[in-house]
Amino acid sequence: MNKKAKLKILIAEDDVDLLALYDKALPDLVFDKKLVINGDKALEAYKTWHPDILVLDIVMPVMTGYLALKEIREALKDGNTTVIISTSIDDIDEVSKFERLGIQGYIVKPFDYKKIAYDILGFFKKTDPARADMARKKLEKILRHHLP
Repeated sequence: MNKKAKLKILIAEDDVDLLALYDKALPDLVFDKKLVINGDKALEAYKTWHPDILVLDIVMPVMTGYLALKEIREALKDGNTTVIISTSIDDIDEVSKFERLGIQGYIVKPFDYKKIAYDILGFFKKTDPARADMARKKLEKILRHHLP
């Protein structure tokens, strides 16, 4: 997978420790990452960077993940970007609100950083199966080389 084939992933999370965990868990050889701390910054980065995958925390300052997603899906008319919500809220009504806006999946925090890349690629596969499979193969190759 060359540099151009990397998956562009935008992660909006107000917990800086979790942002660092995402950064550590998503290999640079597979993902081109942009990390932001609120929904407003996510929307700004989304408009200029056009990610393949967007991971949105639900509860963030300045603008919530829900409002950012609503803006992307309704005002900007983007139904193609893979959107994954990240939440510690175990509320089916809250998640279904996001599903109505066309998310591909959700991550419940705390998550297992050793498998989060696979989870994200599984959600991305719903949007772009071929690129998701290429990325998964690259990820598996990287992880095989890092085993003790």
